[in-house]
Amino acid sequence: MATGTAPTQPTRTLTGIHNDLELYPDRLVLRRKDVFSTLFRGDRTIYLHEIAAVHLYECRFESLGKLRFDLHDRTHDPIVVEFRCGQHIAAADIKAAVEAAVHPA
Repeated sequence: MATGTAPTQPTRTLTGIHNDLELYPDRLVLRRKDVFSTLFRGDRTIYLHEIAAVHLYECRFESLGKLRFDLHDRTHDPIVVEFRCGQHIAAADIKAAVEAAVHPA
């Protein structure tokens, strides 16, 4: 990899219901899977410095878990990725990695 170029492979991934999430050292990429979003909105890149907080909602009473990213820019709604319960460990890993990057110890 040349100096100054972005990594081409994500460090972590999460397979969601409507979106897939890829974590890179400096950003998240939300890959949309549904037809409407793919045609009209496309993928979304969120840089880690834009993230204010990360919330993980476990699969306790529902068949889906949720990973929510709150952004510093309050004009946007939070980014929510829904995932099947079998993906909980991957979601927890992404949450921990993003929090470590956003709020270093």
